Parts: sequence; structure tokens; C-alpha cells
Amino acid sequence: MSGKKVLIVSSNGLFREGLKHILADKIDLAGSTDVSSLQEAAELVQMEQADTVICVLSERPDVKDCCADRVSSLLSRPGVRLLIISLETGDISVFSRECIVEASDEDLVAALAD
Repeated sequence: MSGKKVLIVSSNGLFREGLKHILADKIDLAGSTDVSSLQEAAELVQMEQADTVICVLSERPDVKDCCADRVSSLLSRPGVRLLIISLETGDISVFSRECIVEASDEDLVAALAD
């Protein structure tokens, strides 16, 4: 995971800090940043400031809606990985690959490492 730029997107600052704290013990977050909106995240992705985006949604993500309306700008640059975490269900979706139900922090670290 070293050398990758991780971007955490959540409107909840306390959640962003908590997620960074949990991950810091398990992966190198030296190249990470966090923002509160999808618009800020899209700008950083365009400026090549993120290789992996962790997008935290407060409601259950519907992959069709996410792709069409909400997070498509985060996938505008080739090679960017997108992980969507649902606070409502605890699921983690690695965009277009898998959905882990009732995911743990170990599941998130494994998804980041792939």
C-alpha cells in the first residue's frame, strides 16, 4: 500500500478522522488526505492527488445510482480505485468488483491492498 494516495470522502469529519485512525495502524497513510464533499474529491482525482478513493455514504449505496449520479466523477481518471462504504448497512463495495456485507476494518485493509 506504500506510495498510494488514499482519499477519504465523508461529510462527517469525526468519521473521517476515526477511519484514518483505524487504518493508520494497518497501512501507510502518508499520501492520504480527506475531504467532505464529492466535488472536492473529484477535483483532487483530476489533479492526480488520489489513486484510491474511499467514499462514505450515509445511506445504502445503489451501484446504478452511484455510477450515474454520485461518484462517476471519481472514476474519470483511469486506474483510480473506488471503495464505497455504507454507514447504514456496514457494507463495503469495491466498485465494479465485489460487495462485502457487514465488513470489518480487516476487510477494508484487504480491499485497499488488492
